[in-house]
Order: sequence, then C-alpha cells, then structure tokens
Amino acid sequence: PRKNRIPAYSNEEIAHILTSDAEASPMIELAQTVVGKVFSEHEVASLVALHDYFGFDAHYILSLLAYLAKKNKANMRYIEATAAGLYDDGITTVGALQERFAFLDRMEQTEQKLRRLLGLGERALTAKEKKTVEELTSWDISDELLQFAYEQTVAHTTRPTLNYMAKVLRRAHEDGITTAAQAQAVTALETPVARTIAAEAASVRAAAAAVILT
Repeated sequence: PRKNRIPAYSNEEIAHILTSDAEASPMIELAQTVVGKVFSEHEVASLVALHDYFGFDAHYILSLLAYLAKKNKANMRYIEATAAGLYDDGITTVGALQERFAFLDRMEQTEQKLRRLLGLGERALTAKEKKTVEELTSWDISDELLQFAYEQTVAHTTRPTLNYMAKVLRRAHEDGITTAAQAQAVTALETPVARTIAAEAASVRAAAAAVILT
C-alpha cells in the first residue's frame, strides 16, 4: 500500500519508541555521525517515524542517509520524500536499496556523458529527457556505442538532439547490437549502394531459381 504522508507522532509516542525499540536510540546516534550534525527534536521525530511507520530497520535508514549525505541532499524533507518513494516502489530491503543507488549512480554518469556529447550544459532536463536517460541507462550502453549514436545524430540532423540519439540507440538495442563495430556494419548495409547490390543479388538468385524450376 502507498504511504505518501507520514503521520505526526506525539512527543510521548516518540519517547516510547526510543525507550522500547532497541534499534531506535543507537540509530539516531549513528545517523547524526553519518550526516555530520546534531539533530533537532523534529529531526529525531522524523527519523523515528520513518523507522516505525515504514518498518525500515536501522541499517536501511543509515544506508539511505549515507547516500543522500554524499549527494548533499540530507535535509529531512528530502529524506522523508525519498523514503516514501522507495517504500511505494517496493524498495524495502537494504539489498534492494543498494541496487537502486547503484542504478541512480549509473544514471548520473549516463546523463553527464550525454550532456558532454550534446552540449546540454547545466540546464535542467525535461521529464521526457530524464525518462530517456533512465531508459538508456537500463541498457548498459558502452561509451563507444554512445559515441557512434552521437555521430549518426550529427550526420543526419541539423541540430543534434537527445531524442534523435535515443532513437538510434533504441534501434540498436532492439536489434541486439552492443558494440559500435556491429552498428557500423549494419549501417554500411543500409547505404543506397549496398541496398542496390543486395537487390541485384536477390534478383539474380530469383532468376536462377526460376531456371532450375523450369
């Protein structure tokens, strides 16, 4: 079930959880070390609520805080929103959380490569562009294939765009192409000259077959 909003816990409820739950108090102490600050009462209450409401264990919460702190996003509002999103996505174990973080890191690397190739600068990506980056990351595309797709984009458009580059990579993915050499071989077969040669060869084969049948 979705849990988009964390309910408010009273001071008495927070105090009870901190004294009755063996994980809670040590988790708060370690969390402060991970984030590098002393928590306010509100922040303590928020972390205790994440632990109690979502059922995330201390290892999970500390892993989440460590990752967000590394990204300079360890403010409590962002932590709460991220935790709710993870819960709704079914990311409820430490193993699944680490897999998600690894994928997000790969997405960030893919985005930087695309920004560099396409000259996107530091502007925010659109929702569609973010979805495209996520799709491309899931295919684990090599740098050489990204470069090939960029070169094809430059060759066939007046203004290179992520949308066109993604079409090149999507076709490669659908065709099972994983290297630039494979992509170049397929592209070579699709030139006008290659198509003419292929058509002539097919015509010769058809004529030979007709002779055999007669």
